[in-house]
Amino acid sequence: EDVAVGVYKKALFHPVMAKRLFIYNWDGKRLYPKWLGSRLSRPFTDFVFSGGPSGCRLIATQLTRDGDSEPRAYTWNGFGFTSQSWEVHR
Repeated sequence: EDVAVGVYKKALFHPVMAKRLFIYNWDGKRLYPKWLGSRLSRPFTDFVFSGGPSGCRLIATQLTRDGDSEPRAYTWNGFGFTSQSWEVHR
């Protein structure tokens, strides 16, 4: 089992207050870190996990360079998250 935790804090190598994502494993008795990368490809405002036949995806609402919001999908690659390309039709 994995546990996702969203926090608002500074990080050692990015000492700026920001929303961050930490993933922990749960072995039935304790939590231990799985991924503490805390940053995705862009700053994000919210996230959700979505499962399906092709596996679990992380969907994040991210901020563009222009300050707009856009969704971005990620899959777990065994070490971190890989961004999936997709088009947003408005």
